[in-house]
Amino acid sequence: MKRCCLKKLCLGLTILIFFTVYAQAQNDLVAPIKVRRTVTSITFDGKCNDQAWRTAEEYNEFVQGKPVPGGITQSRTSFRLLYDDQYFYVGVTAYDSTGKYFISNLQRDKFYNNEDAIGVMIDSYNDKFHSLIFYANLAGSRFDAEITENGSDMNPDYNTFWDVKTAVVNDGYEMEFRIPFSSLRFKQQEVVTMGFKIFRQMPRTNEAVVYPKFPANLNNVINRVNSEAEIIFSDLKAITPIYIIPYVKGNFTQVQTLDAASNSYKPQQDYLVRNYFSKKEVLDKLISNMGVDAKIGLSKNFTLDVTANTDFAQAEADNRIINFTRFNVNLPEKRQFFLEANDYLNFLMPGGFSLFNSRNIGIGNGFIIPILGGARITGKQHGWQLGMLNMQTQGLKNVQVPAENFGVFHLRKDLYGNGSYCSAFFANRMTTNTKDLRNQTVAFDYFHRLDNKWSIAANVCASKDLEQKKLLDKNTLLNVAVFREVSFGYSNFITYLKSGEHFNPASGFYVDRAFDMAYMAHSFTKQIKNRKKLNWWDISLQAMMKWRNSGNYHLESSFYTLVPSLNFKNGMNLQAKITPYSHDNPMYDWQISNDIIIPAQLYAMYGNELVFESPKNIRLPFVLGVTTDKFYNGNRVATSLSVNGSINKHLAWQGIYQYNHIQFPHSYSLQGNAVYVSHLLSMRLNYAWNSKLSCNYLLQYDNGSKTFGSNFRIRYNPKEGTDLYIVYNPNLNTALQRVSPELPRVAQQAFIAKFSKTFSMKSRV
Repeated sequence: MKRCCLKKLCLGLTILIFFTVYAQAQNDLVAPIKVRRTVTSITFDGKCNDQAWRTAEEYNEFVQGKPVPGGITQSRTSFRLLYDDQYFYVGVTAYDSTGKYFISNLQRDKFYNNEDAIGVMIDSYNDKFHSLIFYANLAGSRFDAEITENGSDMNPDYNTFWDVKTAVVNDGYEMEFRIPFSSLRFKQQEVVTMGFKIFRQMPRTNEAVVYPKFPANLNNVINRVNSEAEIIFSDLKAITPIYIIPYVKGNFTQVQTLDAASNSYKPQQDYLVRNYFSKKEVLDKLISNMGVDAKIGLSKNFTLDVTANTDFAQAEADNRIINFTRFNVNLPEKRQFFLEANDYLNFLMPGGFSLFNSRNIGIGNGFIIPILGGARITGKQHGWQLGMLNMQTQGLKNVQVPAENFGVFHLRKDLYGNGSYCSAFFANRMTTNTKDLRNQTVAFDYFHRLDNKWSIAANVCASKDLEQKKLLDKNTLLNVAVFREVSFGYSNFITYLKSGEHFNPASGFYVDRAFDMAYMAHSFTKQIKNRKKLNWWDISLQAMMKWRNSGNYHLESSFYTLVPSLNFKNGMNLQAKITPYSHDNPMYDWQISNDIIIPAQLYAMYGNELVFESPKNIRLPFVLGVTTDKFYNGNRVATSLSVNGSINKHLAWQGIYQYNHIQFPHSYSLQGNAVYVSHLLSMRLNYAWNSKLSCNYLLQYDNGSKTFGSNFRIRYNPKEGTDLYIVYNPNLNTALQRVSPELPRVAQQAFIAKFSKTFSMKSRV
């Protein structure tokens, strides 16, 4: 029965794909803008009063992006566009009669949605799918990001070269954006067309306004790419950059270890940690603590990145989590080299599948694995997007981690000019000094945007291990999906996922296998008109059913959830999650803590959750959640509080606290006390003296590990491409007498100083 339904669904999607009228999705509400080339110099000071600016055409037809999409703006905003051989200039005038502005923070590369700021979006290929965002607040603090999936996904760790200046004037403020064409990839031709959007944030009224106007009832109108206006350049010459970025670092580590008699802990110290590239200690310490990256423009559209002795000393520590599922959790990537090409290499699937997970490279068995080096080619031409990567790790014999090689190939083709595409993917992972691992993964996907609301998608993947004899032997993953996305009215999402029991993408990450899963979410959103405070209400129904297909197709788990929401114009939101029924039938016992085991049996559960989001136009906006439910025959009460805002423009603060109390049946406990209590505390402070010098402090504690983890980082960024990081990471024990011998207060600590500088050369194509 299940297989028959799946075949019918696949047949229906196939018919839709081949018999749909391919409508061009673009914004027809505004005419293309011909950008004026300036022959006079521009004084780059934030003020749009040069002769060149006065002769450029002004555009001011902004509309609300929020709180009422398409609504009339409360304050006037205008912009002008210019370019020369090197730069694209955007001049913005933001009118405000009150003179009351809000600046969240001065730190580079931080985005806040509750500050006075301007954002510029550029779809340099005009593919209606990707865009770069250049964002600055009134103090000139910059943030850049890469937007993909037509605005539904963002890579905030993207970095490139550009600049901005700001100035407060009598009737508001002005900004000048200066973006080098060497930082933009585009199709080289006599007339170059790009997508363009600009938005302004006004926290005083919780308003974000956007240019251009957009078709009615679009969702995600600010980040959406295929609603951008088109801008036209003539006789634009591409510039291929060459960047060489060497680094040098010094470090000190200290780890507490038991002495030979196991009577006490003794510190083991190490200066200039070795990667064991050479048997000579002095030489090895020297070459292990220096390296180089290079970014080379192969052509006007393709870039080669090369890295040797790749280092991530300045990367942030992972956030601690408490996992209340039976499955692994994929922690986010925080290393800059891998984040830069996230869209070119990744192949994401519903259900928590990622066919390439860069955290497999350089991390193994809880240890940092030296990366000898690698190369990456990324780019796009004639609608074909290419991403290729090859990385080689050193391996660590003392912790039994072999040397490995990772290869990835991802090719995507734009279709129909509306953000649709198809793609092919291949990944290879193998050990290079042993024959323990040989794994390949291949995948194909198709995404079709039928119009501005309806889309369909289909994916097929397969993996192959060294010991696998057959090409296809329950080692595939199939997925089909249909969804409709709007701001108001009915939205729908339906997907069916099927995984074989031998599916094993060793280069990626998968939550589970040997299952079939159906998921749907239907919602209705109604705008509340003629109310000063209320904005919209929403109600959605979510349902999931999951069958275990390795046996007799028994229904392993399911849930049905009703989610009503109420939204206010000041950004405040109230949401309830009502789950009248869910069930789970795990195949194996689940050990949730050291002394509590949840037995394998059928569980019927239910519960409620209430989430309150504060107004966005306050200094410290927060989210408060409360949950009460039946959890695997236990009674759970949980609460969470998240605060993320700024005290002033120099000091920003984020705090997270999670508490869970579960009373399980006494039979679950090995010690007769089946009470599970968890506390998770995370506090992050950022102090920015200015946009060039800042420090970050992260403190985390959970009662499971009974440790405090800290990450203290100072960054000095005098100009783009030059960075000095000073990092200190201590790990502190609490409850020292819980084991014998008594634990030391400082379990381990590390101190790192790293300096890198970018040397650039540019050439015209």
